[in-house]
Amino acid sequence: MEGEVRYCTTEDGVRIGYWVRGDGIPIVMQSLFVNQMSAETNGEPIDRNFISQGRMVIRFDGRGVGLSQRNLDDFSLDARVRDLDAVVSGTQIETFDLRTPRRP
Repeated sequence: MEGEVRYCTTEDGVRIGYWVRGDGIPIVMQSLFVNQMSAETNGEPIDRNFISQGRMVIRFDGRGVGLSQRNLDDFSLDARVRDLDAVVSGTQIETFDLRTPRRP
């Protein structure tokens, strides 16, 4: 179901929460705020602009926050790349745009 929270597991065994909305060219982004993905799934479409442009929005909570596994020690760049890799593998997309979160 579109917008439904899904989970994948990284190469090092960490569970990552993500969701997929829309159709079209995928854009993958990590949630900036802890409750952002929850707000999205509860009907507050923060990414409405991307979806209205015909994009598939794939948003995930990185390790240690939000709907992903907590109480971890490894927050290195390599670990964060493993998070992204697990989400991309879980969605089975081949190409995508990557958007980094912006702070307000």
